[in-house]
Amino acid sequence: MGSTLENTVAHYLESNAVSRIGVYAEDVRSGEKLFELNSQQVFRSASTIKLAIAYEVMRRVDAGLLQLEDGVNVERSKFVGGSGLMRLMAGNLKPSVECMLQLMLTVSDNSASNILVDVVGKSSVNNSMRRLGLNHTVLAGKFMYARKKRFNSTTPADMVRLISAIYLGRGLSAKSSRRLIRILGFQQHTGLIPSSLPGWWVKTINKPGALSDLRADVAVVWSKGWAYSLAVFVEGFKDAYMGERCVREISRGVFDSFLAKRGGVEPGGRGG
Repeated sequence: MGSTLENTVAHYLESNAVSRIGVYAEDVRSGEKLFELNSQQVFRSASTIKLAIAYEVMRRVDAGLLQLEDGVNVERSKFVGGSGLMRLMAGNLKPSVECMLQLMLTVSDNSASNILVDVVGKSSVNNSMRRLGLNHTVLAGKFMYARKKRFNSTTPADMVRLISAIYLGRGLSAKSSRRLIRILGFQQHTGLIPSSLPGWWVKTINKPGALSDLRADVAVVWSKGWAYSLAVFVEGFKDAYMGERCVREISRGVFDSFLAKRGGVEPGGRGG
């Protein structure tokens, strides 16, 4: 892709605004690489790995091992930090697998995510990632629990291939793929990759993640006749605004380069 995107990345690294950037973008249908930087390097995944949990939930639904209507055990004593919306809504929730899936993906609720880890099992999530060929995506443990050295981890390339698999239904039924896309369409945290894009005619699904010195987002971006997947990981900043701005500028750079390569794209509906 164009030098403008490369210049953006160089600016943030050379100015020491951030210490490391990982990017991978590819055409969803063809698999053509659009841009990459440190795409095979391992990063702490933060909440982007919740896509792996969601994938395993739906894989089990397809296999008849789980139903979205199944009840789950919600214990107030096990509520953890993070978005924590369950603390507010607990008395009004229907405690089902689908409810936890919606809370995990749309507001990144850590308590709901931990409940789903209990439902499907950490090893099952990791085994599903291996079957997809995502060898560097590892769910090491639950969210907001202390761990010795091991973090949930992934790579930008793995995350792109995971969200592309969800979008295309690789290893999932068409029904399960559509359900995850619909839930992700209600994403409440759209301030990174999606916020840099031009308007109503560009559609996205995304799952961001954040730690004190890390910002990450993974998304499918599409319109009529085209779709690409993008993952951006930025770490090692002292100013969170700079880390978030870096993700947004890379996102816009990928978008502009992609459109320029295609000779421009007219506004339209879902394609790819």
